[in-house]
Amino acid sequence: MGKQLLFVALLLMMCGVTTARADDPAKGEASPSPAHEEAVDLDDFLAKWEEASNEILSIDARLTVYRYDRGKETGRNTGRIYFEAPGLWHLEQKEEGPRSKTDKIDIWNERDVILIDRLQRSVQQISRQALADQLDSLDGPPEGFFGQFIYSSLVCLCGPDRFFPVLFNIDEAYLRQRFELKISKHNSGFFVTAIPKLSQDEDLYERLVVLVDPHTYRTKAIRVLHTHEWTTYSLSEIKVNIPPSDRQKLLHPDLESFTVERIPVPESSLARSAKKEGESL
Repeated sequence: MGKQLLFVALLLMMCGVTTARADDPAKGEASPSPAHEEAVDLDDFLAKWEEASNEILSIDARLTVYRYDRGKETGRNTGRIYFEAPGLWHLEQKEEGPRSKTDKIDIWNERDVILIDRLQRSVQQISRQALADQLDSLDGPPEGFFGQFIYSSLVCLCGPDRFFPVLFNIDEAYLRQRFELKISKHNSGFFVTAIPKLSQDEDLYERLVVLVDPHTYRTKAIRVLHTHEWTTYSLSEIKVNIPPSDRQKLLHPDLESFTVERIPVPESSLARSAKKEGESL
């Protein structure tokens, strides 16, 4: 039971995603003026977006995360994002300011999810295969809030490409299945609004707004929206298909100075039991 509670606590930590409202993902602004909006053919755009995505072998960029509540900025993290096809990730974030409470690195390498807390000098590792097997075994979200939470959290832990399928590895058919999509074009680029169709996504956000570069058709920013709060993930200083000299360190860091704990994934039967509201997990 202790290991199950630890796993659920980890899900809460990983998937406490602040969500969003405004429509310009690159800044904390309201929607661009409709007067400057250009009509865009959705089919044509999605085909070009997927084609451009398929050309990406790796991306290395500066990451800035803006958090807002009712239009007021409540925090900002800066860091780095590295993606390598088909699904390797390094996400680094540190809260700005003298009283920083966040300094973490989340890594998805060939084998594990590695969650590093540099303030606490702690590391938690989870098998990627065990997470994927657990998610696939459920055949969709269970009924009830708790079961849906576990399912959504497993999606989150399985990697950014499962949680935010609008970054890289764009798949037009998959996006159409998972979201209701709307597209418009403004001076700063294409704006893709993705409204979730699946309960696994509805639990995590109300909608996504994605800013796509009008020349390269690459994702530049994502805004996650829900009620009066929002979070924007913005990419800058983007390097495409240029392997970084510190690639090994990004995906396989030296953890000698950290306290490392391997987190077991509960058996499928335990996750299924969450269908019953308030089960012992």
